[in-house]
Amino acid sequence: MTAGTATTSSCSRPLAALALFAALLVPPGAPPASAGAPPAQEAVGAGVGFTWRAPAGLADLAERYAGEIGRGLAEAREWTGLPPDPRPFQVEWVADRRGLARALGVGRVPEWYAAVALPDQRRLVIATEVAGSRARLLTTLRHELMHLAMADLGPPAWDRLPAWFHEGCAEVFSGEVYLGEVKVSLSWRAVVGDLERLGEYHDGFPDDTVGAAIGYALGEKFVSSFLRWYGLPALQETLARVRAGDSLDQALLAVTGAGLIDLEERMRRELVNPSGLLGDIYPQLFLGLALFAVLVLPFVRAARRRRLAELEERWAREEQTADLDPVLASGQWRQVEQEESPGEEAEPWEDWDDEEF
Repeated sequence: MTAGTATTSSCSRPLAALALFAALLVPPGAPPASAGAPPAQEAVGAGVGFTWRAPAGLADLAERYAGEIGRGLAEAREWTGLPPDPRPFQVEWVADRRGLARALGVGRVPEWYAAVALPDQRRLVIATEVAGSRARLLTTLRHELMHLAMADLGPPAWDRLPAWFHEGCAEVFSGEVYLGEVKVSLSWRAVVGDLERLGEYHDGFPDDTVGAAIGYALGEKFVSSFLRWYGLPALQETLARVRAGDSLDQALLAVTGAGLIDLEERMRRELVNPSGLLGDIYPQLFLGLALFAVLVLPFVRAARRRRLAELEERWAREEQTADLDPVLASGQWRQVEQEESPGEEAEPWEDWDDEEF
C-alpha cells in the first residue's frame, strides 16, 4: 500500500475493554491530545454537532470540509437508525502519520493508518497527506463518521460488537473496501483452505498490511452480503437489539433466524462458488491479460518484422534469378515446354519416313 492512496480508519476503545486496534492503545490515564487550549499555531472552528482544530496551514481545508462532515454524519446516523448522541465531537486535522501518532499520544502508527476515530473520546483524527486526493479524503471522512455514528450505541454495546463488524459497516457506508489495493482474494484463499475466520479479527487488526487487508475485506464481505440477503432494515434492527443488550450473535439469530456462525458459513460457501470465485479474480485476471499483451506484443511485432524481411529478401533473390535465366528459374516451365514441343527427339522419325519413301 502506498501512502498516497491510503484511506484507512480505525476505532479505539478504553484500555479496560480491549482496544479495537491493539497497536493504537491510548495509555491509561493519559489526557486526550485535544485537552486544553490549542497551541498558538493552531486554528479552531465549529460545524453542526462538532468542533475542529487544525494547524494554520490546514485551516482553510478544515473550514471547507466542515459542511461535508455535518452532512456525512447525518447520513451515517440515518443509515444506522440509532438515536443520536447529542454530545459534540472534535475533528483534528494533521498533516501526516507523525502528526497522527502525536495526536494519539503514541510513538508510531501502522503504515496503513490514515485516520482514527476514538468514539470514547468523541474524537476523529485524520492525516490529510495520507488520505490523498479530495475523493479519497471524502471517502476516509465517511468511513470515520460511520464509526462515530456507531458510537450512538453507547459504550457497553459498542464494546460488544467485534472490530471486523465495525469496519465492515464503515466500509460499506463509505463505498470502498479499505486496503483494496492490496488485492487479497478471499475466494482464492477460501478455495485453498487458507482463509481466516471472522473471529480472528474480533479485537482488532494486525499491524502488517496484508493481514489487515484480509480482515477489512472479510468485514466488508460479511456486511455487504448481509445487506444483500436481508436489507438495511434488518441491519438496523440488529443494531437496535445490540443497543438493547444483545450480543451480535443473539441479535442476528433473533432478526434472521441464523446465528453468526451459520451466516459466516453461508458467506464462505458463496466465496467458493464459481460465480464468486470468478467475480473475485476477474479484475486480477483482466489485469494479468492486459499486462501479458503489453509485454508480449513488442516481441510478436518484432518476429513479424523479421519474417517479412526474410520473405522480401527471398522474393528479391527469386526475381533476380528470373531476370538472369528464366528457364532455370522455373523448372515447371521447362517441363511443360518439353511436353508440348518434343523438339529434337522427333527429328529421327521424320528423317526415317523420308528415306523409306
